[in-house]
Amino acid sequence: MNSQRLLIAVLLLALGLGAWFVFRGGGDEQSNAGTAGQGSAQAGVEAGQLPNSAGAAGQDAGVVRADAGQTPSDAEAAALASASGSARLRLRPADYAGRAAPGAWASTRADFMGGGGEDFFAMQAQPGSTPAERVLASNDGRVELSVAAGQALIVDVGSDRQQTRTLRLDPLAPGETLDLGEVKLMDGGAVAGRVLSPAGAPVSGARVSLRTSGGRGFMNQARREETDAQGRYRFGGLAPGAYLLDAEATGFAPARGVAAEAAAGEATAADTTLRLSAGRVIRGMVVDRDRRPVAGAEVLVRSVSPRGGMMIFEGAGASSSQKADAVSGADGRFTLSGLPEEESARLTVRASGFATGRATVEAGAPEVLVVLTPALRLAGRVLGEKDIPVAGIEVRAEPADDDSGFLSFF
Repeated sequence: MNSQRLLIAVLLLALGLGAWFVFRGGGDEQSNAGTAGQGSAQAGVEAGQLPNSAGAAGQDAGVVRADAGQTPSDAEAAALASASGSARLRLRPADYAGRAAPGAWASTRADFMGGGGEDFFAMQAQPGSTPAERVLASNDGRVELSVAAGQALIVDVGSDRQQTRTLRLDPLAPGETLDLGEVKLMDGGAVAGRVLSPAGAPVSGARVSLRTSGGRGFMNQARREETDAQGRYRFGGLAPGAYLLDAEATGFAPARGVAAEAAAGEATAADTTLRLSAGRVIRGMVVDRDRRPVAGAEVLVRSVSPRGGMMIFEGAGASSSQKADAVSGADGRFTLSGLPEEESARLTVRASGFATGRATVEAGAPEVLVVLTPALRLAGRVLGEKDIPVAGIEVRAEPADDDSGFLSFF
């Protein structure tokens, strides 16, 4: 068993390294702003880009580390940051005319590969995909962030009308302030439109995903938005190129792979309508081993899409925090609607007193019976030498029928 686990670990490591080399060179700008404690540094400039300041061509604005000449407020903030083990980062997003970029923001994340390495294992979504983590520019167009000290950073800077720019920074010292000065952004495009029901009514709260056309499988990172009360969505600050849109909403079958185009310098986009369909209806029943109905069972559904030889599960999952897609009635029956017509559906069923049940409903099958088994409870004691009870020992249970050891490995 141990040799099998070791073999699996080696194979996974080899696959991961191979994928890293295949997908590296994704176009992110790499910029090392010097190590902590240096007097100044410069951010790197991509070939063909204009300089970030009015200084010498081909150079960014000098990176200023705020030490001497701090105002009392700066000194106080630096002392607080030092005490908390954090540092501060300042910058001013601007367009190439030097004007403050409207709706500018910045966000930071850990550079797990360190020092400008590839961000393969971070598995982050596209820059700007998590608005809650953005720090917006103040009235004077500047952004100030509190960042973790002693850790290499990836900084994403963008706005609604400019493309997101990515910088990589070496670790900062606790209490240090790094001023990147003016960070210039290239003009971006936008993709916008509405999500409509089969009857043509706007669908509010629909989840819309934007991904690059021709991307590579699970590495094809996505940005996500929800539609407003009029069913409208908008993705701004995009690099020019072709994109694909997906939309889903409760009670409807999703719309997938709708083509859209973003052009540089065009902040407004042609309306790309995503029309949902009524989809497939599945009726089912939840029973116990004696075929008695189980009332109040929560049913969660995932659609199963074969892509590139892999089965990709989409939609709701089996997490305890996820809301059920249907609940069985007193007769144990439930109904699921709005599922993709040509795809299998994987059901996860939860009910008090029972082990979690699962079932796969193939495309075209209108009904399903889910049989739940009573939840198994294990109890015992952990004893040490001379049969003395031992407290604080973690006990785990694993399936005993896993011949390959693959599940146990994870």
